[in-house]
Amino acid sequence: MPVGTYTVTAPQITIAGYQFTAQPQTVTVSEGQTTTVVITYVGTPINNSTNCSVTVQIGTPWQGPAAGTYQNVINLFVTNNDTETVPVPWTIAITNANYQAISGYWNLAIDSVQNGTITGQAQSSWEALQKNQGNTVNVGMIVTSGSSDFTPSSITINGSPCTITITH
Repeated sequence: MPVGTYTVTAPQITIAGYQFTAQPQTVTVSEGQTTTVVITYVGTPINNSTNCSVTVQIGTPWQGPAAGTYQNVINLFVTNNDTETVPVPWTIAITNANYQAISGYWNLAIDSVQNGTITGQAQSSWEALQKNQGNTVNVGMIVTSGSSDFTPSSITINGSPCTITITH
């Protein structure tokens, strides 16, 4: 007699430069029977090379507009390390689980602030990221956060992860 149908989701594993993932498996469990689930992992090399670098200049936080919030100026200095120019518009995503809102910004248009990720676009022609570290583009914002730690956990340009350097 069937007891139920279940989906088994295997954990994602990262080892020695590879990411291992497996498709979820659905099984029906029957009373008094042994049920076997076969999980097949597929390994994909992790590309640790980054084609962009961002120097993040973080100011001194101050009390935000609501109790328990803080605000801070964050300046981002973006450099393209690739051999191809990144034309405008390009998209930047800055993540810190505590980011809540933006009260001001410069040299980019903010698209959204959701789940701790700020997404915006650099759109002016002078903001194209020249190849081989040919220029550095400054974009920035005033961020409201639920924490006084404004350090981003990740920054991407057009979805590609960047190397982050923090300055104060």
